[in-house]
Amino acid sequence: MRRDARCARLCAITTHPPTFARPQSTSGVLAHRDDIQGLRGLAVLLVLAFHLAPRLLPGGFVGVDIFFVLSGFLITGLLLKTPGPGPGLGAFFARRARRLLPTAGLVLLATLGASLLVLPRTRWEQVATEAVASALQFENWWLARSGAEYSAAEVASPLQHFWSLSVEWQIYLIWMLLFGVATIAVRNRVRVALLGAVALTVASLGFTLLSGPLDADLRYFATPTRVWEFGVGALLAFLPALRGARWVREAVAAAGLVAMIGGAVLIDLAAHPGASALLPVAGAAAIIQVGRSGQATVIGRVLAAAPLRTIGDHSYAVYLWHWPVLLLVLAAMDTTSPGIGEILVVLLFTAVLSMATNRWLERPVRERMPLRRALVTAGLAVVLPTLAALPVVSATAALRAQLAVTAPSAEHPGALALGAGADETLPDVPFIPDVAVAGEDRGDTGPDLHCLTPRVTPVVCDFGDPTADRVIVIVGDSHAWQWVPVLDLVGRDLGWRVESLVRPSCPLAPTGVDIPGIGDDGDCALWRENALRLLESERPDVVLTTGLTPSGYEAIDFHVADVATFADGYLDVWSRLTNAGITVGAIRDTPYFPVDVPGCVAEHFRNPDVCDSSRAEVLDPTDDPLVTAAKRAGVPLIDLSDAICHATTCPVIIGNVLVYRDRHHLTATYARTLEAALIERLEAHGLLG
Repeated sequence: MRRDARCARLCAITTHPPTFARPQSTSGVLAHRDDIQGLRGLAVLLVLAFHLAPRLLPGGFVGVDIFFVLSGFLITGLLLKTPGPGPGLGAFFARRARRLLPTAGLVLLATLGASLLVLPRTRWEQVATEAVASALQFENWWLARSGAEYSAAEVASPLQHFWSLSVEWQIYLIWMLLFGVATIAVRNRVRVALLGAVALTVASLGFTLLSGPLDADLRYFATPTRVWEFGVGALLAFLPALRGARWVREAVAAAGLVAMIGGAVLIDLAAHPGASALLPVAGAAAIIQVGRSGQATVIGRVLAAAPLRTIGDHSYAVYLWHWPVLLLVLAAMDTTSPGIGEILVVLLFTAVLSMATNRWLERPVRERMPLRRALVTAGLAVVLPTLAALPVVSATAALRAQLAVTAPSAEHPGALALGAGADETLPDVPFIPDVAVAGEDRGDTGPDLHCLTPRVTPVVCDFGDPTADRVIVIVGDSHAWQWVPVLDLVGRDLGWRVESLVRPSCPLAPTGVDIPGIGDDGDCALWRENALRLLESERPDVVLTTGLTPSGYEAIDFHVADVATFADGYLDVWSRLTNAGITVGAIRDTPYFPVDVPGCVAEHFRNPDVCDSSRAEVLDPTDDPLVTAAKRAGVPLIDLSDAICHATTCPVIIGNVLVYRDRHHLTATYARTLEAALIERLEAHGLLG
């Protein structure tokens, strides 16, 4: 859901911009146009359709591209008539704040409060943190950073749609700086502003088209890849109106509509906003420019008709409300995708909230409230959500001290409680880590998840005894990483240097991995080959391999080979390593639960046993290609299943330690309690010499 959850905030520009006198060369920019309101309505409908029925309209997210173009056109028109750089630009900024911030602040406060009531505690910090990021207008960069983390959020945030509002504010500041410099530098401010707008647009477009190597989340959320869309609209404000034969205007308008709708149907999210964004951007630009002639086209009349125009009048509120309403309704109904009933509920709540917000907040603040009082209201819209969210963030931060626990204790024995006559649970002692921070319990991943970066060049991280001569390397996807915390302890205690070679979602077995919306992950194949060459060159004493099972990959919508093909891939890899004189071993994969474990425990906090699963359901030996390959090749198989599960069940809490940080990764806290069991099995197979 994560990738589908990406959405775009619709353009937040004045519904009825003031009609300043304008130079002839740019006439028609500031005049109120019903077709532009209808274009807003069309754009918000595209986004709604994308979120409510993504299979019906897989490219509906292009609504954001349309609105960036609209925003660039109208905002630049306003700036061209704004005296600057002093009071004029200040007044422009004040009007933007009065227009955008009060509604945004209301939605932030309401969503934060509703999330604390509806969502499990595992989600509270995510929502609170994004409330702060959204209120302070850096949500896009926050998502670019956190989105790059593997499994950073298995479910979408009800506030992540504020990313584009952050982008828009950042572009406003860039444009204000451009016009301020143009006014100070020379007398011909329009020409300098035009040259600056052209330079920014071309630079941004070039960067976007060449941004393929960037992480997909960074490319999607970063401001530099969006400036050119705003810039295209801005350049229209410098141009004269499009005139000429009626059939030409009709053809251009029709082509513009086809381009936008075609983009909504055909464009793939994975490579967006790349060259594919040119289609909806050009379409929106065509509609805007044709409409400036003052002579309506058929398409213009359709857009200006009451239905689309009315939706456009409420588009800002519709956009801000629909996404949190959708996610909270899904959470309340305990489902991950909306059916007809959920869609109707979402549409009803969105319509009521949007109309109420427009009538009793947006319009009064914009049209009737004195500017000074309106600015105070806008300021409160920034301050209040931030103050409301900070206690939630602070409370969760205090719980992170639990993640510093590096060894079992009498109160939290973890795996040591299994079969040792100890109590597996101590009712009077809270388990660790708390569900609110369990998702972060990965161990020491280095700054900014350095050890888990999806690079083509393998990243080697060192653990264990740094002075030891003997070296053991753990290689694979994120399921290899979950063993690093316990191998670190083994290395320190037994005198081994431990190295990790991990790339998320990239098993060491040479089998194709098709990522949703992207296809074959060619970078994974490059990383694998580079990792194998590095191992063949360095020749460590022992290489341990492990990875997520095929059914586990399918559960996160990745398409991979079957178990037999996977097993053949591991056999090929092991053959290369043994031919290089390296001892190899395999670690059997861990259980894959049907639900998010911390979320389930948070929901059933007084009776977490209901989250336990049948061992046969979550740990099928026939599904693990490592088991199959190890038997065929005679490779030592390290099986710690009995240190994680009972004979028939797999508990989620053992020895007062939460076992899983999501559906299928061990918490680092629990993994460390497996040291004795891991040493026993490594020694039994002769892997420790």
